Amino acid sequence: TILIADVDYFKKINDTHGHPTGDRVLAAIGGVLGQRVRGTDVIGRYGGEEFIAVVASPLEGGLVLAEYLRRDVEALRIAAEHGAPIAPTLSIGVASRAANVESADEVVSSADAALFAAKAAGRNRVHTLQRVATARPERPARSESAPTSRP
Repeated sequence: TILIADVDYFKKINDTHGHPTGDRVLAAIGGVLGQRVRGTDVIGRYGGEEFIAVVASPLEGGLVLAEYLRRDVEALRIAAEHGAPIAPTLSIGVASRAANVESADEVVSSADAALFAAKAAGRNRVHTLQRVATARPERPARSESAPTSRP
C-alpha cells in the first residue's frame, strides 16, 4: 500500500514565515511520520512538501495508518518567530495493489490521484479511490475513508 501525503498550504507557510521556518515544519512532520510507521514500512520525502510511505499492509491498514498520521500532524504546534504557532495539516492519498494493477508506478499514480481528490474535497483528510473490501466502523471526522481502529 502506498500513501502520499502533502502538507496543506505549505507555500503560505513559506511565504508568511520564511523558508527556514518551512524547513522546520517539514522536519517536524517528518519526525512525526517516522515515529508512527513500523519497521517494515518505508517513509521518505517525495519532493517539495510531499511525503511517501510504502506500507506492508492491505488498503484497510494503510487507511488506518494514514488517519493516524493525519491526526498526529494536525496536533503539532510549531513555534514561529512572530505570531501564533504554526498548525500544519496533511492531505493523504492511499492506494494498494489490486488484482488489475501490474506495477508500482500504477499504485503510486492511484495514490497521487487520491491525494488530489483529498485536496479537492477540502484538505486535511485521507482519501482513496479504491473500494475498501471489509466492513468499517463509523468514519472519524474529517476523513473520507479511514477506519478508526488502531493499526
